[in-house]
Amino acid sequence: LFEAAIRVGKRARTETSISKNPASTSSIALAQAEQILGDLRYKRVLVVGAGEMGLLALKGLQHRGVTQIAIANRTRQRAETAASLYNARVVDMAELGTTLAWADAVVSATSAMEPLFTQPMVAAAMAQRPQWPLVLLDIAVPRDVETAVASIPNVHLYDADALQSSLDEAYAARQAQVPAVENIIEQELDAFTNRMRAMVIQPVIADLRQKAEAIRQQEVERAMRHLPDVNPETLAQLQHLSHSLVNKLLHEPTLHLRSKGQEEEAAVYAETVRELFGLGAVNGQAESMIRKP
Repeated sequence: LFEAAIRVGKRARTETSISKNPASTSSIALAQAEQILGDLRYKRVLVVGAGEMGLLALKGLQHRGVTQIAIANRTRQRAETAASLYNARVVDMAELGTTLAWADAVVSATSAMEPLFTQPMVAAAMAQRPQWPLVLLDIAVPRDVETAVASIPNVHLYDADALQSSLDEAYAARQAQVPAVENIIEQELDAFTNRMRAMVIQPVIADLRQKAEAIRQQEVERAMRHLPDVNPETLAQLQHLSHSLVNKLLHEPTLHLRSKGQEEEAAVYAETVRELFGLGAVNGQAESMIRKP
């Protein structure tokens, strides 16, 4: 069952686009940064805030292979804890202005009541760096970045409202994939149920043939006791004849049982055959699983 669940997840990810649409504000924010900056692995990112959203951003950066990460938080100890988890360096809140000149992207997610990044502060940072883009991802409520910052050349500002709009679109895209995923689940559930039914039927077939073979050997040996002078060639013919009789007698029942292995009443057929031919108890675990509604 565990393997079947893993297979469902793998098929859902590879056969549908449900995993290709970010599901959180922080993941949407990083996706926006990638649209501007390209591959983030070789970019420098500043994360401001070590709360839930900041940690999600750090996790997303780590997942993308980003190695140049700085983190700032009002409580430095909390920033140091987060930095140790995600291989980042800690900067003081007082150093935000100078760190802006270093960063390619900033994810800000604090609970500050006043903006941390003002228009003059960002403009001063941009004047200290070459003409490459700066992406500001403000996922804080209220805003950590003044709206006037968006007017600065080469600065790309995305606030919580803009990111929420993108998140809504991503969520709608994920929801559109739900029917396809449900279809995959149904397919795998049917396949799993069939495998469980086969687990009941196959042992019955094996036990039936094993018992038939034991009876065949027993009867051949009994016949040989009454035919002590039979030559090897005749014995071989007798063995072949008895094998052929057993195989022909069991051929149709075997095919019939295998076909019943794909039906809901597989366990009932298996139990009936076992009782009819005295084959012993049915596989209780498999039977109980396939009989569940």
